[in-house]
Amino acid sequence: MDVSAINQSTTSAATQAASGKLAESFDTFLHLLVAQLQHQDPLQPTDTKEFVQQLVQFSQVEQQIGTNSSLDKLLQFQSTGQTAAAINYLGSTVEANGNTVPLQNGKAEFTYALPEQATGTMIVLSDSSGQVVYSAPGETAIGKHSFVWDGQDANGNQLPDGNYSLTISARNADNNAIEAPTSILGRVTGIESTTDGA
Repeated sequence: MDVSAINQSTTSAATQAASGKLAESFDTFLHLLVAQLQHQDPLQPTDTKEFVQQLVQFSQVEQQIGTNSSLDKLLQFQSTGQTAAAINYLGSTVEANGNTVPLQNGKAEFTYALPEQATGTMIVLSDSSGQVVYSAPGETAIGKHSFVWDGQDANGNQLPDGNYSLTISARNADNNAIEAPTSILGRVTGIESTTDGA
C-alpha cells in the first residue's frame, strides 16, 4: 500500500520568504527612522507624515502576508482531508473514464458504450510501445458493454501486469466510425496527492 506524503505547497514557501523579507525591511526602516530622529535639526524637526505613511504600508503588507499564510494553511487542511477521504478507496474496485487498462493479477476489466447499433466492433489492446497484443470482436448492440481480459496475447502467452492502451473501433450501417466512450475498472493500490487533488 503506497500513500504518499503531502508536501508543503510552493505558495506556503513563498509566503514564508515574503514574511522574512518584510521583517528585514521593517528592521532596516526602524534603524533609519531612529538614526534620522537622532540627527534631525531640533529647530526644524522632520515631517512625520512620510513615516506614518510608510508604517501604514508596512502594516498593510504584513496583514496581507498573514492572510496568505492563513489561506495556505486552509489549502493544506483541504488537501489532507481529500487524501484522508481517498484512503477509504484503498483495496476497492473503481470505475473511471479512460482508455489505459490496468492488468492486475493477470486480469483486466473495462467497459465501452455504443451510442448506436454497430455492424462491427473490434477491441484492440496495445502495450506501452504501441504494439497490438490482443484483438477480438466486440458487441454491436446499443448500450454499455463489459469486457474481461485474461491478460493473454493472441498466442496464449500470459503478459506481465501493467498498463495497456485500449481502442474500440466500431462502424455503423453507413460505414461511418462510431465513437465509443471507454472506462476502466481497477483496484486502488495507492493514494497520491497532486495539484489536482488526491
